[in-house]
Amino acid sequence: MRRRSLLLASILVGASMIAPAASARTWGVSVGPSKLFDDHVSLGFRCAGTCFEDLRPHFAFGIEAAFDRWSPSGTPNVIGVDWYASGVAYVLEITPALRVTTAKSDRDPAQLFAEIGAGAGFVSSNAEVEVSVPGYPGSGWRGYDLDSQVAPLLTVGLGGRFSGGVFGEVDLKLHVLFTNASTEPASSTNYLSLSFGVGF
Repeated sequence: MRRRSLLLASILVGASMIAPAASARTWGVSVGPSKLFDDHVSLGFRCAGTCFEDLRPHFAFGIEAAFDRWSPSGTPNVIGVDWYASGVAYVLEITPALRVTTAKSDRDPAQLFAEIGAGAGFVSSNAEVEVSVPGYPGSGWRGYDLDSQVAPLLTVGLGGRFSGGVFGEVDLKLHVLFTNASTEPASSTNYLSLSFGVGF
């Protein structure tokens, strides 16, 4: 927790040091698949909104608010086992982030970027899987309950922005993001998302 707080403070201080007097601001919305690193959880989805300031060439600083949601897998992976899944798991997150881009100016039609961020997320899960084996009563539930909690987040990502031409004032965005949430009692909750979006 302390190391994450120091990382976030370093990002904020570094961004303020490289910020010019005037900068270009980009708003964006995106949606795409999200995968929780658990074999018994189905592919979920992510929707997000972003606001980033182009600071000096090769740097941008901003914030991302996102919602990730998953459901337990309803597909049995053992022959002869009845498998019933219910409930959901989700994360609501707000993450300040710093991007290092290939752009020489905010007018470049194509920009690739690497991103690191640190923030906080509200994590909750009531997902459960009922597993029963014929002839073996009491095989019972396998639960994935996770107490609702606010957890520190660390994010690392890669992406690209593409603009100009037929798109006019609208940018197209592709974003791959890995997120680590320090949840309790589990040591961490990890997930990977691939988002497609627009910026303006």
